[in-house]
Amino acid sequence: MSEVANLALADVNFAENTIYVQQGKGKKDRKLPLDSEAKTACLEWLKVRPEGEYFFCTLKGGQLDTRYIRDVCYRKSTEAGVFIQDGKEKKPVSPHKLRHSFATDILRSGDFNIREVQELLGHSSIQTTQIYTHVAIDELQDKFANRKGLGAR
Repeated sequence: MSEVANLALADVNFAENTIYVQQGKGKKDRKLPLDSEAKTACLEWLKVRPEGEYFFCTLKGGQLDTRYIRDVCYRKSTEAGVFIQDGKEKKPVSPHKLRHSFATDILRSGDFNIREVQELLGHSSIQTTQIYTHVAIDELQDKFANRKGLGAR
């Protein structure tokens, strides 16, 4: 969440379609790709965004508090009727769960390998990325059983 709160206006480069994250995970700087949907949303935000140093800011242009970002995430999750099932309890989606879901989704898509996901998340250790990206054993069994060239045994 601090990466969102600390994002400066100058860190979003629409010409290169990148976001420059300063002092992100592990206090490292990194560039992230800005896809067309996110770019469109960011350009719409620029039309109504108050003047200020931070890209995402308060109505007075100040820096967002990470607690506020978490609360907005919970509120929007509840409004959309999207919850995380935790045992018998349904909980609103947290920013951490969004990050986890993002990593899991792009890994499962097959379009990104674990090293690329590690880079996107800003992890220094591949082991940290593996924690986020659990793949259900039944998916692995199906993939293994349906692999080409070797046939079922």
